[in-house]
Amino acid sequence: MARKPKSSRAKAIKRNKRKPKSTRAKALKRNKRKRIFKRLLITLCVLAVVGAASYEMYVEINKGYFDVRHIEVIGNEAVDSKAVRGICSSSEGTCIFIVDVNKMVADIESSIKVKSIRITRKFPDTLIVSIEESPVLCAVLTKDNVYYLNGDQKVMEKTDYLERTNVPVLSGLTGMDDENVGTVPILQPEWRSAMAFSILNKLNEDGRLSKISELNCTQNNSFKLITKNNVTIDVKDVDNFTANYEYISYVLDQNQSNMDIDLKNGKKPRCKIPRPVICIEKNGIFCHYCLKSDEVVGMC
Repeated sequence: MARKPKSSRAKAIKRNKRKPKSTRAKALKRNKRKRIFKRLLITLCVLAVVGAASYEMYVEINKGYFDVRHIEVIGNEAVDSKAVRGICSSSEGTCIFIVDVNKMVADIESSIKVKSIRITRKFPDTLIVSIEESPVLCAVLTKDNVYYLNGDQKVMEKTDYLERTNVPVLSGLTGMDDENVGTVPILQPEWRSAMAFSILNKLNEDGRLSKISELNCTQNNSFKLITKNNVTIDVKDVDNFTANYEYISYVLDQNQSNMDIDLKNGKKPRCKIPRPVICIEKNGIFCHYCLKSDEVVGMC
């Protein structure tokens, strides 16, 4: 049988055994120098690339390529994006690498009360402000400012003008001075303020707050709900509101418009659409009866 040829590794071992020790030592040193030279060459190439990139970045920074030009606001529904960008406007024109993100967050939180704020960099020239909002229940207007309050009557935001159209205005109360974000103003009279917030919180819990344009605390110690469809609903107090809440909910859900509904006196709502009528429920349907002719003039 023919003998199998020896592998190249076996031949190399056999060949090295034949060489003297001095020759093998020189070969090892030569290979070691080659490895060192190769590593040094790779290192120099990497340093050259890094240096060129750094120089190019330095040139672009001096040209203003990385200056902040855009501020994007995301995650907000009630908070006005324009107001946030106005607070952060001092960072525009600053190099994106050295802009003070922590100071920007502090400036926003001093004017707008939100759950959390996170600012990230989007190269080459954009800052992204991510906002997690705190819920706002109503807006209180003063001569100089607009204050947005949450369900605990805490000031969540302070602006110069009314920005949020989806938040009802609370009127007829006093005691709102020059308040800061995060404070809890004592609105007067306190008992009326407590009732007003109970009404608003109930509407908010049931998802009907967005249909309300204003809640007015009248001088007669009653409450007037004004919807965005120009429906006015008068209630005496929280108990009166709760007793008629089923009817109020029905009117809001049906998007009724141009009506004056008085619920302060008696269980039957008195309506004007525009002539005086009384609303009576029959078989689950609210019908409007004219007070003069006793005829049905409409349905809720």
